[in-house]
Amino acid sequence: MRRIVAITSLLGLLCGSASGQGQPTPQPPNQGQPAPAPPSTPPAQPAQGQPDNQPAPPPVKPPRVVGQPQSEQEREAWMAIERAASLEEKGQLAEKYLTQFPESGLTPFAHQILAFRYQQANDYDNFVLHAEKSLEEVPDNPVLLALLGAAYAQRDQADKATARAQQALQLLERMVKPANMSEADWVMNKEQLEADSRYALGVASLARQAQNPAATVTEDQNLKAAIAELEKAIELDPAHDRGYFQLGFAFAKQNNAEKSIQAYARAAAIGGPVQALAREQLGKVYEFVFKNTEGVEQVIEREKEYINQKVAQRQARLQAIQTAAPPAQPTSPASPQPAPPQPAPPAPQP
Repeated sequence: MRRIVAITSLLGLLCGSASGQGQPTPQPPNQGQPAPAPPSTPPAQPAQGQPDNQPAPPPVKPPRVVGQPQSEQEREAWMAIERAASLEEKGQLAEKYLTQFPESGLTPFAHQILAFRYQQANDYDNFVLHAEKSLEEVPDNPVLLALLGAAYAQRDQADKATARAQQALQLLERMVKPANMSEADWVMNKEQLEADSRYALGVASLARQAQNPAATVTEDQNLKAAIAELEKAIELDPAHDRGYFQLGFAFAKQNNAEKSIQAYARAAAIGGPVQALAREQLGKVYEFVFKNTEGVEQVIEREKEYINQKVAQRQARLQAIQTAAPPAQPTSPASPQPAPPQPAPPAPQP
């Protein structure tokens, strides 16, 4: 039930042209005029040591501008990436693009595609490499910022996770809805990215708590901060299975078995990538409390009803937002300019 984030369109369309404007147009010869007579004297000989037919100098590339190709060849190669049907194919073409055109203004977007590709493949090192490369030149990318925050948090890199997640939240706070995006889609995508960022902050606080636990769980501020952030994540996105899973872990550390069972059961009920882990942890906590596991399936079914209800409420709210909002502005006609990539990044694994 894990949702797909598709908010990379917020990066905007690339502007400018690389079609070679400003070139002089060859003029046709005048009609009806005789061809010029050959010269009566031999042409002058080239200076000694100078070749007779000097090669024309190579064309001068325009200055590099982020978001614009520098040649028609670059443009055609990028359009091939856009036409690719799968993220894997896009990634292969993006790698080739970076090799062929390392100075292109579209390289940060090629790194973005590769970040999504490696994130889907659970290749942490390459995901971080390409995500950070893309952010060097296109820093206002809430998708990569939120995903990096979660990835760093999962590797116990709490400071990096916090920095990237906070950057994502600050960026989302000041972003405005694109004219060609519906109000409901804008709210949904924004809330999902906010949820992922809150999730990253929560997991980062759990990492800090593990590294420096307080004398008692009731006094542990990192544990309290983790629970607060994770509860914000599931409030924003009631189908955030990883948020429920980590919340179950946090409540278990707080010795709150009832809430831990509830959170693990909701993570299992959603049926996302953490389902198996959530069932395993739920069984352990349930057995510790009740000395058996006979009621585990009933708990999951009960919490599934809760999740379905919360998801339905969210859908109704989004529908009401869409109904009340004016229609989105239509997109402009197709342009030869390459646009930023729009693959859908999957969720990082817990």
